[in-house]
Amino acid sequence: MSATHSGDRQRHALATLTQLARQLRRCCNEADLSLAPQVVVDLLDCYKALLYRFDPSTASLQLTASSRPQRFEEEQSRLEQGQVLAVEVLEEQKLVVSELRTLVSESQEKKLAQWVAAPIFGTDGVLLGVLEAELARAVEATERHLIQIAADLIAEHLAHADLHDRVFRSNVYLAQLNDITQQVSAEREVQGMVEAAARGLDEMMEVEELCLYLIEEAVPVLAARAGCDEQLPTQIRVVSDEGSTILGNDDDPQVSIGTGELAGSPVMTELLRTGTGGARGILLLRKAAGAGAFDPEQLPLLSALSTHLCTAVDNAALMQEIQRQATYDDLTGLVGRRHFLSEMKRERERARREERPLSLLMIDADNFKALNDNYGHPAGDAVLMALARELIKGTRAVDLVGRLGGEEVAVLLPGATNEVAVCIAERLRESIQQLEIPWNNQTLGVTVSIGVTTLSGDMSPLELLEQADQALYQAKDQGRDRVVSQYDLQPVTAHPEAPTAESPSH
Repeated sequence: MSATHSGDRQRHALATLTQLARQLRRCCNEADLSLAPQVVVDLLDCYKALLYRFDPSTASLQLTASSRPQRFEEEQSRLEQGQVLAVEVLEEQKLVVSELRTLVSESQEKKLAQWVAAPIFGTDGVLLGVLEAELARAVEATERHLIQIAADLIAEHLAHADLHDRVFRSNVYLAQLNDITQQVSAEREVQGMVEAAARGLDEMMEVEELCLYLIEEAVPVLAARAGCDEQLPTQIRVVSDEGSTILGNDDDPQVSIGTGELAGSPVMTELLRTGTGGARGILLLRKAAGAGAFDPEQLPLLSALSTHLCTAVDNAALMQEIQRQATYDDLTGLVGRRHFLSEMKRERERARREERPLSLLMIDADNFKALNDNYGHPAGDAVLMALARELIKGTRAVDLVGRLGGEEVAVLLPGATNEVAVCIAERLRESIQQLEIPWNNQTLGVTVSIGVTTLSGDMSPLELLEQADQALYQAKDQGRDRVVSQYDLQPVTAHPEAPTAESPSH
């Protein structure tokens, strides 16, 4: 071969490689590799070129593209029969050249043929595929080098396409994650948060069940569950990679952080951490049995969701505690003054709208200051707690018992006429009178005075309270330990046929 001819071929090969590189740079997905074999044909001036992709799940080659697409099925058949040089690349993991053979065509024309197959390696050294070419001559060293360069260019393209796909998937996942976190943030109850997360993750990962476990005394206990089928256990054991228990009891079903399998179903487990790094709970996702495993790329997104969910759960718990403190009295467990007055206003509007009676009891412990002076405030607290328990026990489920301040307690009686309210008040007074409250090796007792009033006309909530207060003051003035109604301002005795209280639920 003359130097001029050799130089022309080298310039042509260089131009073809440049064309291949430009063509691949314009590609954004693997489908654009369909033209690569034809570029190799032009590059090597060869008979045909084939491109195979390696499938790691089956450890086999798949024909992807051919410079002779009209014979694709024929080439596919040769691959299935193992009659292609590319198969040897799987074993050798390097460029392979077949023996030079003489082929005889149907017209008895003889021609030389030699195959060359170059591996396509990823950046991590993993085989991605094989680029194969058939030349009608002996393969020269330069041509071997050129086909390997072409294979390397294809590998670079595949890496770029893979990066493009991963970035695209990551952006989609982030958008989905943003939607899920917004839906979770809109919920105020833990169950609603888990259901919102389950709906989003079902679309994102085909999750069939989602469970949130909160850690109680080093044991993850089910706090909320969502999904179409309940299969996950109520308690789990979290183990390390070595199999030692991190959280939970030894006899509970075990899971490990990350992806895995539980009872035949693919699961993904993530630890919920507090702002200080402590363990708050466990988020466990389950796919249907037989479904594909979770994508490891989604694990960091689940971690981000877990962090957000942990914050949302803590905020919900904080809001519930704030609401509880605003609603209930810490000492007695009765509702506080603000909540009681709000409910009284609502019940007044309801009573007027439905033309139903509404009564109010104002109750005050007799000689309470003297009890505190003689026995101390802790003794007074014990008396108030016993008083609250007795009032809850002796009222109906629809009634509302609240501590308005100090030793003063009120009971709202929806649907009760003044006569019924007086009978209930007398029964409460008698039951409280019989209390025996243990305190420092002795027994304390307490009596109460009760004022009774019933809504009439356009009486406002404030007027209802004032009338009940006036009746209470009359009960105090008349000697304490008695019930006085607003209508007669006289002590009354229990009616022999007084109605009994419904089962309390306070």
